[in-house]
Amino acid sequence: MPEIGIGPDLVRGAGLLYLCVFVLLLVVILKLKIKKPRRLMWILLLVAVFIGPMVPHTLRSLGNEHSLAVATAVFKERCQSAGEKILRTVSGVKGVSLINIRPEQTDRSDQFARSDPYGWDGGGKEYLKSYLPGYWKWCAGVQCPPERRAFDYVEIDPQGRKERFGTISKATGQPLQAGELTIPELTPTPVAGLPTLYGVKWEDISTDEDRRLWIAGGKISIVHLPSQEVIATRVGYLIDTGQGSRDGFRQPWAWARMHGNACPPVEGHNSIFARKVLTP
Repeated sequence: MPEIGIGPDLVRGAGLLYLCVFVLLLVVILKLKIKKPRRLMWILLLVAVFIGPMVPHTLRSLGNEHSLAVATAVFKERCQSAGEKILRTVSGVKGVSLINIRPEQTDRSDQFARSDPYGWDGGGKEYLKSYLPGYWKWCAGVQCPPERRAFDYVEIDPQGRKERFGTISKATGQPLQAGELTIPELTPTPVAGLPTLYGVKWEDISTDEDRRLWIAGGKISIVHLPSQEVIATRVGYLIDTGQGSRDGFRQPWAWARMHGNACPPVEGHNSIFARKVLTP
């Protein structure tokens, strides 16, 4: 993996300086005109001061290497069942029902929280927007290329009361024009016309064993709502090769997602997969 920035060079430089200071002090002690017992005492003190603090880290690193080897083996096994299963696709779908909404905030360092670290790339309103025009590269209208076409609306059902949302331009407050890419804002739309036939559901499929090894599993299901038939699924797994390390203020799950430690790639999940199965 390529090293980015000057951070790794600074760490190596600090380590070299640390070693040079240790060697210099050792030479000074060896040249002091003192009795052997006292010289030995000073050498032991020097080792305790310079080497002692590194022992816990070294032992922890050895433990992490062992757990990472076990985790990697389990991760490879999980990856054998990962991927997409599409029974059928549907075209001309105007909107989808989001059966459950991803949490707005999630702790990217929580080892055992079942918030689907593999699939979480935004929650709350941002999750709704990710299916609609104006978000990232999605657009609307007849001039919009098929591969970038978004759903006209998303539907949610909080407490048994259906609500639909589309997007408008945050800058103008007007409906988004064909091909327009801007910061979108959610706007309620009437729950009218034909019923929404298809829904999207996310799940965290991690086991306790997975999480102890810093492995997270996620699943997206596309459901035909009237029959509850699951017409497509996408399963993915994520592993933190740092085994939960917080060194350098890292957040284990965010780091794992950022560095591509996943199967299949996380980029094909959520709304991208939904649009692959349900063509707007």
